[in-house]
Amino acid sequence: MTNDQRRMTKEARMTIAENGQERNQSCTMLADYFGLRISSFLRHWVFRHSSLIGRGLRQSGAVQPGKRFSMHPLLRNSVVLILAVLCLIATQTMADDVTNPPAASKKPQRSPTFGGKQFWSDELIFHEWRIQRHALTSYCRLLDEEDYRRAGGTFAGCQEELERLKQKLEMPPMRGRIVLVLHGLLRSRQAMQAMCDYLEENGDFQVLAVSYASSRRDMTAHATSLARVVTNLGNDVKEINFVGHSMGNLVIRRYLGGVCAVVPKKRRLPRQTVMLAPPNNGSKLAERFRENNIFRSFWGISGIEIAELNKLEKHLATPPSFGIIAGGRGTENGNNPLIPGDDDFVVSVEETRLPGARDFLVVPALHGSIMENERVQECTLRFLQDGHFVASDQRQPIPIDVSPPDDRPGDQP
Repeated sequence: MTNDQRRMTKEARMTIAENGQERNQSCTMLADYFGLRISSFLRHWVFRHSSLIGRGLRQSGAVQPGKRFSMHPLLRNSVVLILAVLCLIATQTMADDVTNPPAASKKPQRSPTFGGKQFWSDELIFHEWRIQRHALTSYCRLLDEEDYRRAGGTFAGCQEELERLKQKLEMPPMRGRIVLVLHGLLRSRQAMQAMCDYLEENGDFQVLAVSYASSRRDMTAHATSLARVVTNLGNDVKEINFVGHSMGNLVIRRYLGGVCAVVPKKRRLPRQTVMLAPPNNGSKLAERFRENNIFRSFWGISGIEIAELNKLEKHLATPPSFGIIAGGRGTENGNNPLIPGDDDFVVSVEETRLPGARDFLVVPALHGSIMENERVQECTLRFLQDGHFVASDQRQPIPIDVSPPDDRPGDQP
């Protein structure tokens, strides 16, 4: 090849790379534009259709029939914010899919992603690397520790590329004790980062935050992805533990309720499980709004399953050793007037209880930020290490009712 040919080839490659960068920027800008346009549309729609929302609230029982519903500006802006965030997540995910098509070459290029929000579920985690599957298309991708896409296509293809990179980068295998941390409904693994950092800095565990498409699939599908994560941890992992927030605990219980049968026996069951604000008995708040189409569209399939937990309950198991931390004010009335009893604004203290718990604790924390509470982090680590939140002689276990059915309260004629 002559010098002129080499120069022309180099210029052509630079042009292709520049065009690719421009395409990525254009797609991202397009997604942002549509996200902002949708947000603007929603603001005007909510402002003009407050009566429609009021009718839905009256149907759910949140507003008494016959009373005029006037949406407070703060409430209206909150609804708009929730809708806008969901739309931006969707449009950002669209940009991620468009700007990161399957690699055609044998040497895939690194390209940025959002790490998986509401449309991607982890199926393999190796240190901070992960293989994710798209909830709608089943397309898989390999992300590195900075959430850059390294490969895409089939799971086997992504796994093959990961094995190649393990050798090239001399990455050590995962060993010893693992803590898998699961987020709640409409959240992402980034919401659990403070908890993960604390456990890893102060404990002797390797902590892995698990992503799953919480609003796009049902509980069984989430549990199946979790089983694949546990299966793919490797033979050098001797122990697993779980920390779940909110709905993440139902995913854990569904995993234990039969889905985990595919996992090798030596790491199938967790040594310890810590439940943070779990809706173990469903959610009165979810039940109140379950017939409202607006709220059903937010929650997705899994949210509806929480509202109708009696249908799912027979498929949920109890962890071998677990503790529960609930949020509340410690008073008769909680933070949310729509929920009877003490609550964390989303789930009541009573709804978190589950017979068989080794320890139970109520802390002054709200549902969405309980995992960032310093005391909660300390107690979580203590339970993972020692099986109690405060001290062994201060445990508050929830006993299992082993009395005959005829002797239980409420069973007498």
